[in-house]
Amino acid sequence: MLTDRRASWLKGVLDLLVLACLTEGESYGYDIARRLDADGLGRIKGGTLYPVLNRLEEAGLVRAEFRVAERGPGRRYYRLTQEGGDALREQSAAWLGFHGTVAAMLGTAEGRAAGGASSTDGVDVVDDVSEADGTSAPDGTSAPDGGSGASGVGGATAASGRTSTSDKGGVSS
Repeated sequence: MLTDRRASWLKGVLDLLVLACLTEGESYGYDIARRLDADGLGRIKGGTLYPVLNRLEEAGLVRAEFRVAERGPGRRYYRLTQEGGDALREQSAAWLGFHGTVAAMLGTAEGRAAGGASSTDGVDVVDDVSEADGTSAPDGTSAPDGGSGASGVGGATAASGRTSTSDKGGVSS
């Protein structure tokens, strides 16, 4: 079951990881796959990677150039465009915000399951349903989104009271 989850997680962030691989300079598909594997993400097959590279190229986030090799088959080299670098920065910030929210929630859930305190690493844990649905903050003021409870990723507000960045249509998978 963990393998299935990891594949789903990777699918959601693979475009971003491919862009990140290209920040150090141009590269070709097999080399990108090798780097992702070396970084602990497992083997990414060509049937998964090349559609991502094509999608990024069509979106103008990478530029591709085919080069004939002296020996062996030619290779298609990819490099990050300015738009790709901008999308990488924007989507990295969104991903890190989402990751922080998930980590806080998992840490809180782990603490509660172990019978620990109701706060983890300075993140306030919401114990009241009205606080959890965004209608009011712990101090009685209205929630940052006006009480609709529809802010953040997937309509969730972080337990810390901060809202997550929404996807602005940058890199998608």
